[in-house]
Amino acid sequence: ARLGLWEPAERHASDLVQAALQLSRRTLDPLASRALQLMGLAAERNGHLPALQPMLLSIHRTASLRHDTASQAVAINLVLRGMLLQRRYLPAARLIEHVEAALPLDSSAQLVRFLFAKGRVLSVSADYPGADACLTQALRKAPASTGAGFKQLVQKHSIVVQLLRGIVPERVVFTGIAGSDGGDPDKDMAAALLPYLALTQAVRRGDVEAFTACMEK
Repeated sequence: ARLGLWEPAERHASDLVQAALQLSRRTLDPLASRALQLMGLAAERNGHLPALQPMLLSIHRTASLRHDTASQAVAINLVLRGMLLQRRYLPAARLIEHVEAALPLDSSAQLVRFLFAKGRVLSVSADYPGADACLTQALRKAPASTGAGFKQLVQKHSIVVQLLRGIVPERVVFTGIAGSDGGDPDKDMAAALLPYLALTQAVRRGDVEAFTACMEK
């Protein structure tokens, strides 16, 4: 995967997942969940993650029977990711409702992914307070030192949801230091949010022409 050879990476990761699940050894659970995550990443880069939904649901059932909580969470998050890539929001909402109560989310990384997926689904269904809560939690629980691109994506959705709620985000959100411990500003975050700052400023002023121009751009 580090070399960008996504097709063989997906193939080998899939073989490793199947082997680990068939051996049914608890000591292999972390390896199986990591291989599953890499398989999903490679499948997305290869353009067919949604097509793996039946396999992922089967893996989820097997992992549930084996009490492999890590693989359960990864499998469901990958299914949700595939649904969101296809904009299948209603099936995603039904899946979240079905699995949320029993879904083991011991890993903070998997919890953050689930919260982001749920936030996106709730925003599409116009449950803006619920979406805002999920996205805010995802930002707060995201690792501080990794996942910069993911955090930028979550922040963008969070800004849009707040605007839809009638809340104008504070200027500090766009400086790259919102929610931090007082460290240096995240210049990459600030740069990524520049278009959303312009959008927010247009909303704050009530400038319809500027809002339309921002949306078109």
